Amino acid sequence: MNIDRQRKLLQFRKSKINLALNIIHVLLFFITMGGYILFFTLIILLSGLSMWRASNQVGMPLDVSIYNSVEDISDVHVHLIDFQDSNLRYEVYANITTAADYTVYIDDQYGLIDKMYLDDNEIFYNEENRYVIPAGTYDIKLEMINNVDVETFKGVTSAEIYLTDYEQTTLSSYFRPFPRDQEPTIQSLTLITASSTGKYVPKMYRAPIFQAVLKVQQVLIIYTVLNMIKIIVLFFFTSSARRERKINYHRPS
Repeated sequence: MNIDRQRKLLQFRKSKINLALNIIHVLLFFITMGGYILFFTLIILLSGLSMWRASNQVGMPLDVSIYNSVEDISDVHVHLIDFQDSNLRYEVYANITTAADYTVYIDDQYGLIDKMYLDDNEIFYNEENRYVIPAGTYDIKLEMINNVDVETFKGVTSAEIYLTDYEQTTLSSYFRPFPRDQEPTIQSLTLITASSTGKYVPKMYRAPIFQAVLKVQQVLIIYTVLNMIKIIVLFFFTSSARRERKINYHRPS
């Protein structure tokens, strides 16, 4: 490269245009970092409100209590079937013993009982008495429907639930298996349909602010690569002009 062209490149390095390009680079960096800081700050501040959100519990809705006539519930098994619209269908199997006739009242957090069977005999719903379990010991089956927030994001259909009987729960082929590292305790879980394509993205990372930060980050990465190439090219292509300028600076007038 001739010395005149190198001089022009050296002038460009010192120009306001190049300074503006470098300032844009710095601004993109701080916008990206500031976006991440703002996002995670909001997550921390809002995390305390999560306890006020309604939880979609899935599991055995009946329990042994001093306030009812249920004496024992054992051999609990929960089977998750599928989603129908915004409803999760699941079945609960158990052995139940009642000391007296027991009228079943189910909290909405477990959903609604669609059907009930005692020893394979269906117990029909009575609007006055609801479902009544006579005194005795039975194999009980509950067909449950719980309204959950079913979402589809980037090809993945999922819903968050609060599973109360993890170790006694199985999934139909409609769902992906539970993650292997999942703790066998009462916890919040994410159900993902087997027909989903792609990788599941947690709900917090779907927030518009986070998606915007990701896009700015992509621009930053591309801009950084191009700007670094520019800096390296200018450094090597202006070597002769810089040496000439240095010599002229130190040359006696």
